[in-house]
Amino acid sequence: MSHPYTNILLTCLEPDEEISEETSSAIQNLLSETLLRARDRWPSFVIEDEHYLSYLAEKLSPSEPLFESLQQLHLEDLYLACACIAKDKEALTILQRDYFQTLQLQLKGLANHEELETELRQQVWERVCHAVDKAPKILLYAGRGPLKAWLQTILTREALGVLRKAKKERPAGDELFWRLASPQDDQEQLYLKELYKDAFKDAFQQALQDLSAKERNILKYHYLDGLNIDKIGLLYRVHRATIARWLVKIREDLMQSTFTHMNKALGVSEEAAKSVFRMIQSQIDVSLFRMLKK
Repeated sequence: MSHPYTNILLTCLEPDEEISEETSSAIQNLLSETLLRARDRWPSFVIEDEHYLSYLAEKLSPSEPLFESLQQLHLEDLYLACACIAKDKEALTILQRDYFQTLQLQLKGLANHEELETELRQQVWERVCHAVDKAPKILLYAGRGPLKAWLQTILTREALGVLRKAKKERPAGDELFWRLASPQDDQEQLYLKELYKDAFKDAFQQALQDLSAKERNILKYHYLDGLNIDKIGLLYRVHRATIARWLVKIREDLMQSTFTHMNKALGVSEEAAKSVFRMIQSQIDVSLFRMLKK
């Protein structure tokens, strides 16, 4: 059976070993479905098969099996990115309208923050797609996470740079205002907490669902009903020390699962996700109480 998409990809990659007929067919089906979905989703522009597949080949991990490596990529987002790199006007319009303009940016608390936001968005957009002095950042998108999350990361970094600069330049007379606005966290931390609170909430809710019914009940007894480890131990007919260990383990599992779901949703590096998670994990107990009540 002919597998044209697979053959084009293999020509670009020049792998050391041949792939099986089954794998070749699976790759052909995956790429065919991807191109159909992408062209149905964005009928206003078309990227030639060879051009897209050669671009895709650059994003594949040489250390992973070909099909598995393809499955890990956001293939439709890479189709749009490929068109933007080719300076397709329709693709650039879609990227700006449906992706870039919907990104969250919060610089409230700074003087002329609306003007700053507009200027910052324009600066980042130019760097992503129209940089002159250096390669456009869109070339760096590897497809390992959602394109929108990748753009959000770039915009967030630039916003933090503006906040750092504002902190250095603000007059001493403004110190009281900044302390009142931020009694515990600095402005960067507040920015990140606000930016990622919805992602944290969704990830935490998913993590709770990952727990067993028994684990959720133990949490409810402890956090909602206010039972101590002695009383919970009586319910399960185990020693109080066992309940204490269970609670510690459940909490650790909940934290790890929340982080995993959040990292996957954000599509950023593990290091960046850990940095964000450290700042918002103080909300765990409050979130537990609220969500267990539902």
